[in-house]
Amino acid sequence: MLKKTCSACGKDRKKSKIIYDANLNAYCKQMHECNSEHPNSTMNLIKTGKLVTLYEHDKALEIFAESNTTETIKHMSNPITIRLSDVRQALHIENVCAERNMSTSDYIRTLIEQDMNTVKVEAKQEAPKQTDESELTF
Repeated sequence: MLKKTCSACGKDRKKSKIIYDANLNAYCKQMHECNSEHPNSTMNLIKTGKLVTLYEHDKALEIFAESNTTETIKHMSNPITIRLSDVRQALHIENVCAERNMSTSDYIRTLIEQDMNTVKVEAKQEAPKQTDESELTF
């Protein structure tokens, strides 16, 4: 999903109070509620001399879906169903959500975000170059 935290001021916003630039960076919808880092702040307007085109959440989601080809991304606006393997998992989710006062969806999203922050992409190792026997002569 698109982030709902302003890239300029760091405040979490509802989707009705957030807008996105062409790179899908999130910003406060109301410039006066943000800071001078907002792309259309008075300071940035003076520096650049032009307004940056910003999109409402739904339009930004359409742009995001159009620019990605995977089926998962294209169906992000639709709910995703999962099956748990046993009752213990369901009870765990229910208990954690009650303790943290959060919805099941928020809990699952939190788990995914935590995993995304801990998983590191392994660098591809290049195969050693084959050398010509003449290069080994001293």
